[in-house]
Amino acid sequence: MVELSKAYDGMDAENLSLVMSDAGSCPDEMREAYKGFLDEIELVRVADNILPAENLQLCAQAVATRLDGQIKAIGLDASREDQNRRMTLSRVMRSVASLDETATDVVKRMVSLEQKRQRLVSGINQFELQCEAFENVSFSADYK
Repeated sequence: MVELSKAYDGMDAENLSLVMSDAGSCPDEMREAYKGFLDEIELVRVADNILPAENLQLCAQAVATRLDGQIKAIGLDASREDQNRRMTLSRVMRSVASLDETATDVVKRMVSLEQKRQRLVSGINQFELQCEAFENVSFSADYK
Protein backbone atom coordinates (compact mmCIF):
# COMPACT_ATOMS: atom_id res chain seq x y z
CA MET A 1 0.00 0.00 0.00
CA VAL A 2 2.95 2.30 0.66
CA GLU A 3 4.22 1.71 -2.88
CA LEU A 4 0.74 2.32 -4.30
CA SER A 5 0.51 5.57 -2.32
CA LYS A 6 3.86 6.69 -3.69
CA ALA A 7 2.78 5.84 -7.23
CA TYR A 8 -0.44 7.80 -6.76
CA ASP A 9 1.46 10.79 -5.37
CA GLY A 10 3.72 10.72 -8.46
CA MET A 11 0.74 10.65 -10.83
CA ASP A 12 -0.96 13.40 -8.85
CA ALA A 13 2.16 15.58 -9.00
CA GLU A 14 2.45 14.97 -12.74
CA ASN A 15 -1.20 15.90 -13.23
CA LEU A 16 -0.78 19.06 -11.14
CA SER A 17 2.22 20.14 -13.21
CA LEU A 18 0.21 19.61 -16.40
CA VAL A 19 -2.66 21.69 -15.08
CA MET A 20 -0.31 24.46 -13.89
CA SER A 21 1.52 24.54 -17.23
CA ASP A 22 -1.65 25.42 -19.11
CA ALA A 23 -1.16 22.27 -21.16
CA GLY A 24 -4.75 21.51 -20.45
CA SER A 25 -6.36 19.21 -18.00
CA CYS A 26 -7.04 15.53 -18.34
CA PRO A 27 -4.83 14.44 -21.24
CA ASP A 28 -5.62 10.94 -22.45
CA GLU A 29 -2.34 9.49 -21.15
CA MET A 30 -3.09 10.87 -17.68
CA ARG A 31 -6.58 9.42 -17.72
CA GLU A 32 -5.18 6.05 -18.83
CA ALA A 33 -2.57 6.17 -16.05
CA TYR A 34 -5.27 6.83 -13.44
CA LYS A 35 -7.51 4.13 -14.90
CA GLY A 36 -4.66 1.61 -14.86
CA PHE A 37 -3.88 2.56 -11.29
CA LEU A 38 -7.52 2.12 -10.31
CA ASP A 39 -7.55 -1.34 -11.91
CA GLU A 40 -4.42 -2.23 -9.94
CA ILE A 41 -5.69 -0.94 -6.61
CA GLU A 42 -9.01 -2.73 -7.05
CA LEU A 43 -7.04 -5.99 -6.84
CA VAL A 44 -5.96 -5.10 -3.31
CA ARG A 45 -9.17 -6.08 -1.55
CA VAL A 46 -8.15 -5.81 2.09
CA ALA A 47 -11.76 -5.40 3.21
CA ASP A 48 -12.57 -8.94 2.09
CA ASN A 49 -10.13 -10.29 4.68
CA ILE A 50 -10.99 -8.10 7.66
CA LEU A 51 -14.01 -10.12 8.82
CA PRO A 52 -12.15 -13.47 8.92
CA ALA A 53 -9.33 -11.78 10.88
CA GLU A 54 -11.86 -10.30 13.29
CA ASN A 55 -13.39 -13.75 13.70
CA LEU A 56 -9.98 -15.14 14.68
CA GLN A 57 -9.58 -12.29 17.15
CA LEU A 58 -13.01 -12.98 18.69
CA CYS A 59 -12.21 -16.69 18.87
CA ALA A 60 -8.97 -15.98 20.74
CA GLN A 61 -10.83 -13.69 23.14
CA ALA A 62 -13.50 -16.33 23.78
CA VAL A 63 -10.86 -19.00 24.47
CA ALA A 64 -9.00 -16.61 26.79
CA THR A 65 -12.21 -15.90 28.72
CA ARG A 66 -12.96 -19.61 29.03
CA LEU A 67 -9.41 -20.40 30.17
CA ASP A 68 -9.50 -17.57 32.69
CA GLY A 69 -12.66 -19.02 34.20
CA GLN A 70 -11.09 -22.49 34.40
CA ILE A 71 -7.94 -21.09 36.03
CA LYS A 72 -9.94 -19.14 38.62
CA ALA A 73 -12.06 -22.23 39.36
CA ILE A 74 -8.98 -24.03 40.65
CA GLY A 75 -8.45 -22.84 44.19
CA LEU A 76 -5.04 -22.11 45.65
CA ASP A 77 -5.56 -24.93 48.14
CA ALA A 78 -6.37 -27.45 45.39
CA SER A 79 -4.49 -30.73 45.01
CA ARG A 80 -1.05 -30.87 43.42
CA GLU A 81 -2.55 -32.37 40.27
CA ASP A 82 -5.04 -29.47 40.01
CA GLN A 83 -2.25 -26.96 40.66
CA ASN A 84 -0.26 -28.49 37.77
CA ARG A 85 -3.38 -28.23 35.63
CA ARG A 86 -3.72 -24.59 36.67
CA MET A 87 -0.10 -23.87 35.61
CA THR A 88 -0.68 -25.62 32.28
CA LEU A 89 -3.84 -23.59 31.69
CA SER A 90 -1.90 -20.41 32.57
CA ARG A 91 0.76 -21.21 29.96
CA VAL A 92 -1.92 -21.85 27.35
CA MET A 93 -3.62 -18.63 28.44
CA ARG A 94 -0.41 -16.64 27.80
CA SER A 95 -0.19 -18.15 24.31
CA VAL A 96 -3.83 -17.37 23.55
CA ALA A 97 -3.42 -13.83 24.91
CA SER A 98 -0.44 -13.37 22.60
CA LEU A 99 -2.50 -14.61 19.65
CA ASP A 100 -5.31 -12.23 20.62
CA GLU A 101 -2.84 -9.33 20.75
CA THR A 102 -1.42 -10.27 17.35
CA ALA A 103 -4.89 -10.65 15.83
CA THR A 104 -5.94 -7.27 17.24
CA ASP A 105 -2.86 -5.65 15.70
CA VAL A 106 -3.49 -7.36 12.35
CA VAL A 107 -7.12 -6.21 12.27
CA LYS A 108 -6.08 -2.62 13.06
CA ARG A 109 -3.49 -2.69 10.28
CA MET A 110 -5.95 -4.18 7.80
CA VAL A 111 -8.54 -1.51 8.59
CA SER A 112 -5.87 1.17 8.16
CA LEU A 113 -4.80 -0.30 4.81
CA GLU A 114 -8.38 -0.43 3.60
CA GLN A 115 -8.90 3.19 4.63
CA LYS A 116 -5.80 4.17 2.66
CA ARG A 117 -7.00 2.17 -0.33
CA GLN A 118 -10.38 3.88 -0.16
CA ARG A 119 -8.69 7.31 -0.07
CA LEU A 120 -6.71 6.43 -3.19
CA VAL A 121 -9.84 5.20 -4.97
CA SER A 122 -11.62 8.39 -3.91
CA GLY A 123 -8.76 10.51 -5.28
CA ILE A 124 -8.96 8.75 -8.63
CA ASN A 125 -12.73 9.16 -8.74
CA GLN A 126 -12.29 12.87 -7.97
CA PHE A 127 -9.82 13.18 -10.84
CA GLU A 128 -12.34 11.62 -13.23
CA LEU A 129 -15.12 13.89 -11.96
CA GLN A 130 -12.88 16.91 -12.52
CA CYS A 131 -12.11 15.71 -16.03
CA GLU A 132 -15.79 15.30 -16.81
CA ALA A 133 -16.50 18.79 -15.47
CA PHE A 134 -13.61 20.21 -17.51
CA GLU A 135 -14.89 18.54 -20.67
CA ASN A 136 -18.36 19.98 -20.15
CA VAL A 137 -17.15 23.58 -19.77
CA SER A 138 -17.70 25.70 -22.83
CA PHE A 139 -15.77 28.92 -23.28
CA SER A 140 -17.65 30.03 -26.38
CA ALA A 141 -20.39 32.58 -26.17
CA ASP A 142 -23.43 32.81 -28.36
CA TYR A 143 -24.36 36.49 -28.77
CA LYS A 144 -27.34 36.21 -31.11
